[in-house]
Formats: sequence, C-alpha cells, structure tokens
Amino acid sequence: MKNNFLFLTVFILLFFSSCTICNNEIIKQDYLSCNSKIILFSRDAGATTNTSYQISIIGNKTKLGNKKGNICITNGTYLDYIIEYNSIFIIYNGELFLGEEKYKNMNIYYEKL
Repeated sequence: MKNNFLFLTVFILLFFSSCTICNNEIIKQDYLSCNSKIILFSRDAGATTNTSYQISIIGNKTKLGNKKGNICITNGTYLDYIIEYNSIFIIYNGELFLGEEKYKNMNIYYEKL
C-alpha cells in the first residue's frame, strides 16, 4: 500500500511539473460558416517564452481553451487576417512556424510585412 501511494505521488508531481500552462487571449474572431469560426489570439506560455500570435479555425460551438493555433503560428509582433470569398489573407511579421495553405474549400495566402 505504501509503495502504491509513493508511486502515485511521484507520478502526480512529475505529470504536473511537466505541464506548461499557457494563456490564450482572443483578439479577433469571425464566423466562416454556420459550422466554423476563425480566431486570432495571443498565446503566452510563461516567463521563459515570448508571446506568440496564432490563428485557429474551429467549430462554432468549440471553445479555444488552451490549444495552440492550427492554421498559423508566428513569433512576430503583428498578425491579422482578412476574409474574402473563399480565401483568407494573413498578414504577419516575424518568423512563421506554422502556415497552412488550405482549410476545407478555402485557400490561405500569406504576406510578410
């Protein structure tokens, strides 16, 4: 019984110490359709990293939560998007770490400042 308790305690301490708590702050969001929305947000992972700007497309009823961007991730100080017809235009500065070029029937284009 003691060994099980010790193992569980060590496991919990290791699990929680390896987790990074990130804060996502929504800057802008728009609905793409009745089923999906696009969200521009900043992500802060603590004192040892800089804030990054990211874009995700998720379901309308889905909350962003603590997830990272699934369309665009940059370490720059500027990120924005414009939606026109079946296209998304993303304007950014800094380095692009993730840059998806398509989401379902929408093309995604990037322009670096």
